[in-house]
Amino acid sequence: MLEMNNTNHLDIPWETLEGMVKGISSIDLNQMNCFTVEEAEAFILNYGYDYGSPTDRAEVKAIQKEAVSFIRRKFLDPDMVWEDIGEENLGLEIPADLIADWDVRILIVEASTGSGLRQRWACAILKVMHTICHINNAILFQHFNEARKQILSRYEPVISHTEQGQVVFGGNSGLKLSLAGFEIKDEKSRDSMIMKLLCKRENVAEEVFDMVGVRIITHTPAEAILALEVLRSNRIVIFPNIIPSRSRNSLIDFDAFKLQYEELLEEYQWGLSDLNETIDLIRKIPGGTPATEGFNPRNASTIPSYQSIHITERQLVRFKPPGCVDEVRFFFPYEIQIVDEASYYNNMAGSSAHMLYKQNQLIQARRRVLGPLFIALRSQKRRANQTLEPEPLP
Repeated sequence: MLEMNNTNHLDIPWETLEGMVKGISSIDLNQMNCFTVEEAEAFILNYGYDYGSPTDRAEVKAIQKEAVSFIRRKFLDPDMVWEDIGEENLGLEIPADLIADWDVRILIVEASTGSGLRQRWACAILKVMHTICHINNAILFQHFNEARKQILSRYEPVISHTEQGQVVFGGNSGLKLSLAGFEIKDEKSRDSMIMKLLCKRENVAEEVFDMVGVRIITHTPAEAILALEVLRSNRIVIFPNIIPSRSRNSLIDFDAFKLQYEELLEEYQWGLSDLNETIDLIRKIPGGTPATEGFNPRNASTIPSYQSIHITERQLVRFKPPGCVDEVRFFFPYEIQIVDEASYYNNMAGSSAHMLYKQNQLIQARRRVLGPLFIALRSQKRRANQTLEPEPLP
C-alpha cells in the first residue's frame, strides 16, 4: 500500500535518487531539494549542524566565507591567463547579493528553486562548503601533527649519514643501502587539501592519502626493490597495513628483477662469485620496462610518464590528547615513493613536472565546480547572439 499526505510528494527528485543508486558524488549533482528556509534548516540539522545554535551558525558562516574566498582565489583568479592552460575565462563573478547575509539557508533554497546563473552559483559554493566541512571534521586532519610525528619517528633509526655526507638506509643489522637522497613531503596546505578533495569522487578527507609522505631516492632502479626489503625487514612497513589498490610500479620490471636476482644469488652460493661482486651485479640489474603494475587510473591528475614505486601504508597512531583520559587510536595513511636517481630528475622536469600535476588538478577541480556555470553562460551568449543576427533580406 502506498500512502502520501499530498500529491506534491509524488514529485520525486530523480537526480538525487539516481546519485544514491549509481554512486554519483554529491559534488556532481546540480540541484538540491529544499524549497523553504525551514526545509533548508532541517537539512542542515541532519547534515550535522544546528543552525539554531550560535556556535554552529558561526562555524557554518566561516565555512561559507572560506568557500567563497577559495573560489575567487583559485577558480576566478584575475591574474591567471586561463587560455594558456586551455581554460575559458568568461568573466564570471559571484553575485554579491547571493552572499550578502552569509546565510547558508538562502544558498540551499536558491540551489533548489532558483534558475540560471544564480542557481548554479549557489550549487558551486555549496560544493566547496561540503568539501571544507569534511576537512574540518576528519579525525585525520584534526590529529595530523601527532600522526606525522609518529610516522616519521619510524624512519629515524634507519636513516644515518656518513662523514662524507652520504645517506645510509638500513638498521644495525641486515641490508643497508647508500641512498642518493631521502625526502619528507612538505605539509599539505589547506588550499591543496580542498583542491585535492574536489578532484576526488568520494570527496571525503579520509580518502586523502598523501598528507604525509616520504621519498626514497636510490642510485639504481634495482636498489629500489632492495629499499622495499629494508622497509619490510626493519618493520617500518607492515605488509597487512598496505592499501593494495594504491600500490603502483612504473619503475622496474619486478618479475625480471626477481629472476636475475635469484640467478646471481645462486652463482654466489655455488662459489662462482664473491659477495662484493654479487652485490655490485645486483645493484646493476637493469630496470626494464615494467607493465603498469597496480596502476590506479582514479587520479586523473597523475602524469602517466612519472616513474616510481608507490605504496600507501596505514600506521596505527595511538596517543592521549591533552586533557583527555582515554587514548585515541586510528589508522593514518601515508605515501612512500621509491625512485632511482635518474628517474627522480626526469620526473622533476618536462612533462612529469609537479607543476603540471598541479595544473591538471586545478583544471579538473575548476571544471567540476564551475562547469554548469560555463555551460549556462555559453548558452546565454549563444541566445543573445541569435537575437542580434539581422533579418534575412526578402
